[in-house]
Amino acid sequence: TFTSNTGSPAPADWYGIVFYNSTVDGATIMDYCTVEYGGLGGFNSNINCNDASPTIQNCTIRHSDGYGIYCDNQSAPTLTNNTISNNGVYPISLYCGILDSNVTGNTGSSNGTDAIEVRGGGITSSRTWVPQDFYFKVTYTEIHVYSGATLTINPGCLVKFDAATALYIGYYSAAILNAVGTSGNPITFTSN
Repeated sequence: TFTSNTGSPAPADWYGIVFYNSTVDGATIMDYCTVEYGGLGGFNSNINCNDASPTIQNCTIRHSDGYGIYCDNQSAPTLTNNTISNNGVYPISLYCGILDSNVTGNTGSSNGTDAIEVRGGGITSSRTWVPQDFYFKVTYTEIHVYSGATLTINPGCLVKFDAATALYIGYYSAAILNAVGTSGNPITFTSN
């Protein structure tokens, strides 16, 4: 357990855990850990990955002043079967070009927004979005899929778009969207 050292813990009691670009990704793992009451200062999260890609699985991430897990730059952590609840903003935030099947099985509730924040940009290698307890919320800007990439959206995914966002397939160069739902498990693209 990674937690506050105050008698009455509250969000933003400490900065949180920050993984930087010299993290040895393949050897760095958090499994069955609890991280709570972080989010103080500029990192604004319980766990911040800054050009780092650790494995975080079966963990409880809760009571951050901001994000549960925030991924910046080229961070592509494996986020599997975590319970992420009661964080001030989103449970998970990462760029669209990083989101893949390494993010799966995450659950939780009572976050500021119970969604995986997908920040816009480019998808230039094939990616798969896997439905989980949280829907996908596209923020900031449009998503461009190009350079021969395939974006696969699995059945059951709910993708909501903020104003002034879009999903562009093949605008710059060849690309594929593979979004094949079923009658009992459709895929929904809608407004936020």
